[in-house]
Amino acid sequence: MRWMRSRKIKLLFLTCVAIMVSLLFAEILLRFLEFGQPLFLQPDPLLGSSLIPNLSGWFRSEGKAYIQINGAGYRDQERSVQKKAGVFRIAALGDSYLEALQVPMEQTITALLEKQLQPAEVLNFGCSGYGTAQEYLSLQHRIWAYSPDVVLVFFTVGNDVFDNCKELSGQPRPYFTLQDQKLVLDNSFLDSDFYHKHTSFLFQTFRILQKRSAIVQMAYRIQSQRTTARLLQQQQTLAQQYGSAGIELVDFTYQPPQPEGPALEKAWQITQALIHAIADETKQHNANLGLVLIPHCWQVHPNLEAREHVLKQLKVQDFSYPGIRLAQICSLKKIPILDLGPQFAQFSLEKKVFLHGFNGSGYGHWNSQGHQLASELVADWVRKLWVGQK
Repeated sequence: MRWMRSRKIKLLFLTCVAIMVSLLFAEILLRFLEFGQPLFLQPDPLLGSSLIPNLSGWFRSEGKAYIQINGAGYRDQERSVQKKAGVFRIAALGDSYLEALQVPMEQTITALLEKQLQPAEVLNFGCSGYGTAQEYLSLQHRIWAYSPDVVLVFFTVGNDVFDNCKELSGQPRPYFTLQDQKLVLDNSFLDSDFYHKHTSFLFQTFRILQKRSAIVQMAYRIQSQRTTARLLQQQQTLAQQYGSAGIELVDFTYQPPQPEGPALEKAWQITQALIHAIADETKQHNANLGLVLIPHCWQVHPNLEAREHVLKQLKVQDFSYPGIRLAQICSLKKIPILDLGPQFAQFSLEKKVFLHGFNGSGYGHWNSQGHQLASELVADWVRKLWVGQK
């Protein structure tokens, strides 16, 4: 009996050693193949999510860039909260287009814009998944400490309207509703299973492990892909309800809201109220506000046939509706607005280049050329409006 027990212990020991060696080999292999990618976001009780301060690592889901998050939790160089005398400071708010994990930091629109507007400072407060509601909350509670002279809100035409409506987005994050034409905060995400799960001790332990292990990062990446696929399926189901299967729900931004889709008009009304609230907020702090419209990739595709095909799917004549409506919203508060869509569309046709996507896909976020063109257009616009004001 003793020899059998000894044999079992030996087999168990060898099995554990084999597993450890296999895991070590897998970890080395995954790192060699540059597969690992840390989870850059953390739960945030105010905004739903925010970037993890001082985290660094490679981003490879789209494009490829080494990411360094600063001590304040933004994808930017380290910034002093106190603004130096004589400095013209711009605060840029937006979503993943502004955060720009797809390209090196020096190729992002905010870095390029700062270089072109020297000696101005352009602070990047962009974060993946943010809608206008989170940008408004950021402005109220976190950005005024930096004393910006100008606030630029980068509005992603393709999805920000939907991100502002809980019924259409469904993501666990803060929203605003309208009651008697007044914005009312809905932060019920704090009570969601998703938020409790991601703030649990177990998940916090997982976060520590995933910062250091490519295996854990791979496991989470697979799980995230499944979650994304499920959300896309939900979006497709909603799209079918609005009468067009096969296209994403957010594509309905390019159509005037239809009677069968009352949530679309509700989303636009909330968006208008949020933009106006941001305008009032900036005025109270003696700052200036500008709205920059980020076009959808199909809107500026270098192939006219591809554009026409998408327009036919969407059952519209052109991509102009969201730009026109946002211009009307801004005119009510005299907010300067810059629509990058027309100039992006013209540039891509003339140069025959993709401004979105990587490896010739043309679909996705801005590539380095997209950031470069956007920075030049925004820089010219800012110079005409505000440079020299302090």
